[in-house]
Amino acid sequence: MRTNEPLAAPHRRTVSATSSERGLFEFTNGAVRVQSSRDGDQGVRAVDLLLASLAMCVAGTVRAYAEHHGVDGLASVSVDVTGEEVGPPTRLATATIAIRLDGEVSDDDRARLLRAGAHCKIHTTLSRGVDVQFL
Repeated sequence: MRTNEPLAAPHRRTVSATSSERGLFEFTNGAVRVQSSRDGDQGVRAVDLLLASLAMCVAGTVRAYAEHHGVDGLASVSVDVTGEEVGPPTRLATATIAIRLDGEVSDDDRARLLRAGAHCKIHTTLSRGVDVQFL
């Protein structure tokens, strides 16, 4: 990068979570409100949301790549993400991503689409880490 080029301003996203009852949560991004629970019996667990974010991001990246690179014949993209929790401390140790491409796509295009999925924003963030700051 040349030193006289200005840096792009960061695009900020904010999600808020509130716990008003023991183990029950509500979160919102300002447009959508979702209820969740710590143990998963009422709604989804936080780890489910993380895995869903990864799945959605991979699927969206594959779809966008297909559209921007003229890959015809792709009917649908399905992504399953399986996380393995370990501990203590409890954390995700692995996330396994399975991508299914439905439609008539050449072997070369299929390989390019699968590679593109590994470049989604969430995968990149998880792979490289993120600076988390508590205020």
